[in-house]
Amino acid sequence: MRVGTLTAVLLLVISVVPGAAAGKRAAAERPAVTPAVVDEPLDPGDALTVDKKVRTPVVPPRPDVVLLVDGTGSMQPTIDNVQANLEQITSEVREQQPDSRFAVATYGDQQVDGERVFTVLQGLTDDLDDVREGVDQLTDDRGSYSPGPAEDWINGLWQIANGASGTFREGASPVVVLVGDASSHDPSKGHSLTDGINALKDAGVRVLAVDVATELGDGLNGNGDNGNGPGQNQEPTHDPDQATKVVQATGGRLFQDIEADEVADTVAEGLTNLPTTVSYQTFGCDPALSVTLDPATRQVTSGEVATFTETITVADDAPQGVTVHCGVQFLLDGKPPAGQMPDDVIPAREFRGQRGNGNSQGLPGTPHEGDNGGSGDNGSGTDGGGSVAGAIGGAVGGTDGGGNGGLIGGAAGGVSSGSDGCGGGSIAGLAVGGVGGSDNGGNGGVIAGVLGGLIGGSGGDCGGGASGGSGAGATVRTAVPWPGSSAV
Repeated sequence: MRVGTLTAVLLLVISVVPGAAAGKRAAAERPAVTPAVVDEPLDPGDALTVDKKVRTPVVPPRPDVVLLVDGTGSMQPTIDNVQANLEQITSEVREQQPDSRFAVATYGDQQVDGERVFTVLQGLTDDLDDVREGVDQLTDDRGSYSPGPAEDWINGLWQIANGASGTFREGASPVVVLVGDASSHDPSKGHSLTDGINALKDAGVRVLAVDVATELGDGLNGNGDNGNGPGQNQEPTHDPDQATKVVQATGGRLFQDIEADEVADTVAEGLTNLPTTVSYQTFGCDPALSVTLDPATRQVTSGEVATFTETITVADDAPQGVTVHCGVQFLLDGKPPAGQMPDDVIPAREFRGQRGNGNSQGLPGTPHEGDNGGSGDNGSGTDGGGSVAGAIGGAVGGTDGGGNGGLIGGAAGGVSSGSDGCGGGSIAGLAVGGVGGSDNGGNGGVIAGVLGGLIGGSGGDCGGGASGGSGAGATVRTAVPWPGSSAV
């Protein structure tokens, strides 16, 4: 972006959310954000709008997936299906997110199962052989002679949210896959439905619930009565829709009335089609620049594209000749895709000094002894006038004979160099140097603009600043190495 008559590049480097989608799967080469870079000229007070598209990953980043499977007598066909098709589930996730981890747990009925009401069969691991061993330990021997259909998955959810299956990684996307055919006691081992939901939300866990259709269960959304008469329903009923309340509160998804032989397919589908909320926050922004997106958040299904209107505004009092930066971090369900926020925008600068060739006005020259460079006696020319190489990107210059044009490389503030005869003072701007010089006779001032552009003085009468050239003294490019972040 160019502000006023001096060069200032507004560089938006926006790259986001690693992950894949081809078919719904990802071509690795497809950009996560389009456009990834915006580089446009703007005057102070102007604004620019950009249509921004953010492609979400098919599976949320860094997934920590816990399979929580009902282990009571009505579930044997479902357990058989999960055991036979486990690789379908794990490969769908692992293909999209190579750093995925899995755990396996099972639950029963607090009325009859004692300590076996909840058991972790395999803690969170990235070793799929260990996951296989955990799934192979699933059995249907819990819940025998229970007085009613209700079981105790609320306790299971509470336990997992509190680390029973292993600690969730920082920046992870924890998902509990609840597979069962019955509602839960409430309270469940002392934990209410509200307790379970709050624990899940505090841990950032979403729940994917698969309600399996069986004759004995009342369904995950049931009220404790399976409709099979008093012999199977000896407990008080409770409020229905427990599973719906859990998935809505955690941003998950519920599949109802799934046949046992379709459970593995449903789990794989659910893990690759999760509701995903895309939002953003800015960081490291220059006071002269603001970036906003409309809407502030958008929900899509994982693997789909979220669209925004991005507005980039330069302040009315933005100094001319400045390159301004602002970072934009896109968030998935409130989390940065890389697991942590970048600290700031780190620019990678490339400087190319050159003589001016435009029409900007030069500054009056002021005789001054050269600093860290050659200086000449008054009235006699030297070869190579005073020069100071700036700390960040100055270049060295000088002139032959007559008066010299002195050159400055800026070092976060101006410095001046001297000349001989009629000195041509020069000022380097903040953080970037520029190159100035003059022809024999007299010299003109040089101004290197803030973070870029310069006005180079040219020949003139002694002490006078004739019209000098304006040109680009530096080019600044910003590289942002963090996935999910952007820089302006």
